[in-house]
Amino acid sequence: MALPSLGEVFNSIAGLGMPVVGAPSRAHMQCSTLLWTCFRRDPEAFDTDFRPILDFLLCCPDAQEAAMRSAALFLARAPAPDCETYAEGVIDYLRERTRSGGAQQRLRCCKLLRYLLDEWDEEYQVDSGLAEALCGALMGRLADVNKGVRAQAALALQRLRDPGEGGEFDRDAVTGRLLEVLRCENTAEVRSAVLASLGDFMTHNTLPAVFERTLDEAVLVRSVAFKLLGSRRALKLLGAEQRAALVRRGTRDCSPKVQQTAAQMLQCWLAEVDGNLLHFLWLFDVQNFEQEAEDALRTVMDLDANIVSTVDSLLASGEGLGDGQAGVIDLVRSMFWRVVCLRLKTTAERLAAAAANAVGAQATTQATLSESIRDCMDTVIPSTTQRLVEMIGNHTGPMVELRFSARQLLCILASCSDLADAADRAAVVELLPHLWQLPPVGEASEHKKWVQAVMDVAGCVHTTHTALVEATLEVLEPWAKALETGNKDAGLDAALRVHFLDVLAALLARVPRSRGAASAGCTSLRLSDCLAILNLLMHDGSSLVRVRVVLCIGLYLLIDFTEPVRDAVPWLIDQVRSGDVGIQIAACRALCDLALAYGAKLLGSAEGLVEMLVQHVPSSGEWHSRAGRVRNTPEMSASQHELIRVLAEGLAKLVLANHKHPLQQMDAGDRRRCLEVLAGLQFDPVNQDSVSLHRMLHIFFDTYVGISDDSKKELEDVMASLQDAPRRRAPTRPETISEGDEDDSDF
Repeated sequence: MALPSLGEVFNSIAGLGMPVVGAPSRAHMQCSTLLWTCFRRDPEAFDTDFRPILDFLLCCPDAQEAAMRSAALFLARAPAPDCETYAEGVIDYLRERTRSGGAQQRLRCCKLLRYLLDEWDEEYQVDSGLAEALCGALMGRLADVNKGVRAQAALALQRLRDPGEGGEFDRDAVTGRLLEVLRCENTAEVRSAVLASLGDFMTHNTLPAVFERTLDEAVLVRSVAFKLLGSRRALKLLGAEQRAALVRRGTRDCSPKVQQTAAQMLQCWLAEVDGNLLHFLWLFDVQNFEQEAEDALRTVMDLDANIVSTVDSLLASGEGLGDGQAGVIDLVRSMFWRVVCLRLKTTAERLAAAAANAVGAQATTQATLSESIRDCMDTVIPSTTQRLVEMIGNHTGPMVELRFSARQLLCILASCSDLADAADRAAVVELLPHLWQLPPVGEASEHKKWVQAVMDVAGCVHTTHTALVEATLEVLEPWAKALETGNKDAGLDAALRVHFLDVLAALLARVPRSRGAASAGCTSLRLSDCLAILNLLMHDGSSLVRVRVVLCIGLYLLIDFTEPVRDAVPWLIDQVRSGDVGIQIAACRALCDLALAYGAKLLGSAEGLVEMLVQHVPSSGEWHSRAGRVRNTPEMSASQHELIRVLAEGLAKLVLANHKHPLQQMDAGDRRRCLEVLAGLQFDPVNQDSVSLHRMLHIFFDTYVGISDDSKKELEDVMASLQDAPRRRAPTRPETISEGDEDDSDF
């Protein structure tokens, strides 16, 4: 039977569509076999016909990708040594073509080589001399003027990397060159291609580069990085701190596409622990990275269509907080069930609300589902509130781990328990004084969370603010008297003074606020007397104590701004000039909140509050666009970054409030100065890794330009002035969020 011509074969290939990499269809394999049959019948005639077709594929931009992929499949599946020799000759020909012709020819030549290397059997060993020459040619194309050529060359080099004896690619020239390109490449398309090549097999040598690209300016690059970090190999190489950083970056990214890719990464991690949510939480250091672990757990739970069945399977295996549980609950399980209970509660409430607004069968279905979820939640927690209170009491020891678990149980008590029964309420009221008087353990941030959790429980059993104030101050009264009389025998060391002020701050934060005067019926003379104690602690020797004093005075002024209470404002302003960054942060936050409530002019600062805040914004003096390369930037401590965020948030709120409330009395000059500072912070290199700052600024800019055409033009003028500033690079659109401290902003 006469064999078809090569043109007829390739025309038939065009109708088959794109072959699947690594698993081509039977029809594509038959076409490849037919081509090799034509070659073996007459190699010279075959080469005479094949080279023009190959040149057409390289030169014609309209040539079908399916034909290029099929040509690569044909060359990669050589059935005999003589066929392999011919295929290597064609590869060498393509290698030469990578250095000649126009940009499109070089691009398509690199793409064809990439297809060919993708299809090549891993057991087949290319001639060492040809492989070395091919590596050299493709690495040379990494410096091509055309970004598409650079991208295709990077992808083609993926199969030419040499892992070496240790499998770490630490001595591989190709890997070294790709890492170098990744550091200095400005084009997102090329950086994503380099990442794809490096991430094919993650090692200790390549992981840091891929991890760093999760902070890239381009959505495409960040998405590729998160996708690669979802592999089993990457999960094993990542430490607890790196996993937490990835969750923080991915779940808080400003791009929905990156958030989705990060969620897929977490799904891959969940699959590595066989879909067990509890085992998934063990991947994180929940004690040091609680918020990140919770975000990761919530993300994978959002993707679970039937959370009830998942919880039921865990309960069937003996997990849960029910009456059958005895002894101490570890911190991972306590946190897991706290998140699960809150999720079940919110889901049940949402379905119940939907059922109330629906009619007929739909309402019945949603109400039934809501009830089943509530039953599931009741199965997770102890059958009685008194049993849960007893469980909390068993976890109030001096160890940090115990206090962590107790705090999780307190959150469950405040959120998911029904305290309508008098006996249950009495049990909680009896427990509260013991909880308040527990000495602080662990870090200050952990103690702050503990105080807040206890205050939430107290707010559930004391239904009025007056009752809450009286009950809490009754517990604090012995300490308050000791502080007022200077009784050193009371044992109020710095840690206990901090604890006293943390409780007082949590209490003041729950009291309703009115503009300029205390709310009737919500405060008491005993609460007012606390101001005298705060005055005694203003000059305490402990900076941690003075930070809490600033916080408490700021909260009290939000409740009562009458004379002589407002005389504390000048002292707050003086604290902004303090040399302690923690005190500066607390003072700036307090003054900004007061300015929002009463107006900046009412605070009485001689130099003006806005100007004073602007003068205390740290800056490196350099602005830049967020490029793909790594930059050497000035070092700043975490507390300095937090000071920048607090100042920026305060200025942003004052600017936005000025458009809604004439009380703010901010003139055009102050507003312009604020905009310049905020825009400068967005592009200052020292802030490139502050996730909360970039998120806040991104929201602010989008909100401000939407106020009016005048505000949009004003911001554009500020941006233009930054572009014209000497020694400063033009800023790009603020669209990227980077890693930073935990965000406690309510912006």
